[in-house]
This record gives sequence, C-alpha cells and structure tokens, in this order.
Amino acid sequence: VSGGCLPDSAGPVHPSVFHNALRAQAMHAKVIEQDFRVPDERQLELARLATKHAAVDGQNATPIAGVSLMGASSTSQGLPALYEPCLGIVLQGRKQAVLRRETYIYDPLNYLVVSVTLPVNGHILEASPQRPYLSLRISIDTTVIADLLSQLPELKTQDDEVDRGLFVARTSDEMLDAVLRLMRLIESPRD
Repeated sequence: VSGGCLPDSAGPVHPSVFHNALRAQAMHAKVIEQDFRVPDERQLELARLATKHAAVDGQNATPIAGVSLMGASSTSQGLPALYEPCLGIVLQGRKQAVLRRETYIYDPLNYLVVSVTLPVNGHILEASPQRPYLSLRISIDTTVIADLLSQLPELKTQDDEVDRGLFVARTSDEMLDAVLRLMRLIESPRD
C-alpha cells in the first residue's frame, strides 16, 4: 500500500505553505455533510469510472501525468510505505495512515494531503471484491506550488498543526466536482 505519488524532485517546501493555502480554500468552500457510506450521485459516478480504470489491485497509471488510481479488493494489514507529496482522494472505501503515534483516517468525505516525503504505515480499512477500495492520487509538484503561493498574500493561522507534513481535510462540494471532472478527463483524455 504505497503512497502512490511520483517522487518529489523539486525539494521540500515547508508544510505550513500547503496547510495555510488549503485552510484558506476550505474556509470558503461548502463541506459535504453526509455519511460516506451513503454516496451521492457524483460519488457513485467516481466509483464507476475508477473501477473501469483501476483494472488490477494496486497502482494503476492513467493517461494524465502525475495522476494514478489505486484499487484493492480486500483490506490490508498495516504496511510501511514512503508517501511522496500528493493529494490522496478516496473514491470508495476507507484507509488509514499512521505517522508516528498519530492516525489519519480518510474516506470519500475526507482527503489526505502529504506535503513532504514521509515514512507512513498505510492500512486499507474497508474493501471487498463487491465494493473495492478505490482512490485517486495526484502528485504535488512542490516547486510549482511554492511559486504559486509566493504570489499570494501571506496566510496567517493560529493552528498548532500548521507544521504537519500530513493531514486530513474535509472534502468540499467544489473539490468533489473538480475530482469528478478529472475522472471524466481520464475517461476521455483527448478532450
């Protein structure tokens, strides 16, 4: 159960840069208030598209550079892995990542952000042949993100968790719509 993101060749960027930017975005986004076990139409379409393109258990490449799909038809024991900077978006099922003594659980309503390369213990919590674990991994190019964020006014936060290189954030309606557009693009890459 690897992190599934491409290696970070740009060098590290302080985790607070990503945390502050995502926190600012989340303050203006409407979060999805529902039980992740009762998917809405968008989540059902995401799972259908991901099932089509994650043909085998494990990592599945897509036609889009830096984007991959992960599928698993069964739960897993905790496995050590090296997570590279990425967004980990669960489309179906549930997973946990353990970093030191902290556990991060992510599912279709909560996505994982990894802003620096970290040794993590990953464990798929919910998966079956009838309802496999499916996730989308989007590699983060830290050089591009740092350049974009340097053009924004400084974001201030009082949160003690600002220095974390790994965190879980609530999925907003806007984020879910963007992920669905990305999955549709994987379906028709020539568009």
